[in-house]
Amino acid sequence: RTCNTEYGALDTTNHTGGTELRNAKEATEEAEGYTGDTYCLSCGGLISKGSTIAKLNHTHNMSYTAAKSASCTAEGNIAYYYCSSCGNYFTDRAGNSQISASQITIAKTAHRYSYQNDGSDHWQVCSVCGDTTTHTAHTYGDWNVTTAATCTTTGSQSHACSTCGYSATETIRALGHSYVRTTAECVRCGIKVVTLSGSGLELTPGNSSSPVVMATGDTLALTAAFRSGITYSDLTFTTTGGTASAPVISARAEDTNCTVTANAAGTGTLVMKFTYNKVEFTLTYYFTVKSRPAITMNPTELALFTDETATVSATLDNPINSGDKPTFSSSSTSVVKVNSASGKLTPVAAGTATITASYTYTSSGTAKTVRKTCTVTVKGYHYGTSNKPIDGTGLISYMFYTDDNEYQTTIYGYEYDPDTGTDGLVTNSAYGISYNSSNNTLTLNNVNGPTGTLMIESMGSLIINVVGTNSLEKIICDTSGPPIELIFKGSGKLTINEHEIGAGIDMNAYEMNGEVDMYIYVQNSVTLDVYGGSPTAISMYSSADAWIEYTGTMTGGSPAKYTDQWYTVMNNGMMSKHVVFSPA
Repeated sequence: RTCNTEYGALDTTNHTGGTELRNAKEATEEAEGYTGDTYCLSCGGLISKGSTIAKLNHTHNMSYTAAKSASCTAEGNIAYYYCSSCGNYFTDRAGNSQISASQITIAKTAHRYSYQNDGSDHWQVCSVCGDTTTHTAHTYGDWNVTTAATCTTTGSQSHACSTCGYSATETIRALGHSYVRTTAECVRCGIKVVTLSGSGLELTPGNSSSPVVMATGDTLALTAAFRSGITYSDLTFTTTGGTASAPVISARAEDTNCTVTANAAGTGTLVMKFTYNKVEFTLTYYFTVKSRPAITMNPTELALFTDETATVSATLDNPINSGDKPTFSSSSTSVVKVNSASGKLTPVAAGTATITASYTYTSSGTAKTVRKTCTVTVKGYHYGTSNKPIDGTGLISYMFYTDDNEYQTTIYGYEYDPDTGTDGLVTNSAYGISYNSSNNTLTLNNVNGPTGTLMIESMGSLIINVVGTNSLEKIICDTSGPPIELIFKGSGKLTINEHEIGAGIDMNAYEMNGEVDMYIYVQNSVTLDVYGGSPTAISMYSSADAWIEYTGTMTGGSPAKYTDQWYTVMNNGMMSKHVVFSPA
């Protein structure tokens, strides 16, 4: 049968009258769909069920928002994408990296405050938005001196706020001078109301350990110079020390000038008083007066041969300082040199020089010098060491007598040798007499020969070195060629011809008709005592040059030429029969 017609058995699959689709639903991106169920329109029965339709794939509908920095007044955000379809946020356009809405936002930043201030308060202002905090009073630390005040200039000090650093500055008033009444000097800056000075010396008041040193008789002119702008009154100068009749120093004042005179050795003071700014100042200046230094020179005249040495002495009286000594100088070091400390003289060449002993001291602030002099005459030898003995003819012999015998010894020279039958050079030492050929020196060492004769022939410039106490009857010199020079030196004494028989020293050149130079030199250190009978103590026969030179003293007359060929010592027009040469 058909539906709704009962004829036969019911056929449930044989629907007529059409069908309808029920419960159908389209699939979306969010939910599955459904194909729907099929129903018979005639009987309303379910013919077939539908099936599920899978969700649709999502297609984003993106919009982009750029990044924006946050500020102190507004939030910022990162760059992001927003899908208007699904309402989600993404960091990429493809929508692969999803983020939450809270991750998009950047929080507001803090205010960028900096301090502003004035003389009383400080506050903060944001440099971005201009937000201003509450005004607060400064909190200061201790004052710090930035520029110290002086007596005449202001200073300054400052302190800073510990919160904002604001610095407040304050002026420190000038301190003004503070003078000590005994020095008139400011204790802070050292400036002086007055200075007392003269001769390049500025006196220091109140300093007894460094007094002004003066020598008696000296004066010191002083001037009191007040600082510009100072008005003073009642200026006086007075002195102390010594007695009323013999003050150590005295002062003569006129206005600001004062002359101090050193009267007597001792200590004294000069007191200067004045009034300034209603305050009386008393300044005391200390003086030490010493006796004026003086030098005593010994000797004041001196003669030396070029190979002599001597020492001059200088005694310093009243030295300013203990231990002070004079110093020595030579006016011509080409004539004679002098040791500046010891006074030892070293002759250089013949001539005259002045040896000065000087002492420089400070009195009244000025260098002063006292001096004494000694005139030194340096004498040279006419020939000296160049005048050698003649080999073969030079001879020194010593001959003396006893009551019954005559003895003769060759000290130097050629004598006959009976063993060889020839002459040979002989050098002997005998009776304290010796000879050194290297320097042509004959030494007499305590020779006791009042009857002994020293015979010298052709020995040139012979040095006779006298040692100890010696005596001879005669010295006879002759020559057949070289000039004759007898140079007496040493520190001993030689007495000649105490018996007064003929000349004590007899020098001649008969073989040369007297045409030979002859000289006798007696140094200052030796004593030579020569007696004579008839006609004289010293006889020099020469028609050439002859003379006697000495550097010590000579008594009994003076060297002179008394005939055409004879030289001797004359005394009051007469030939001297006793001549003494001795150290000065």
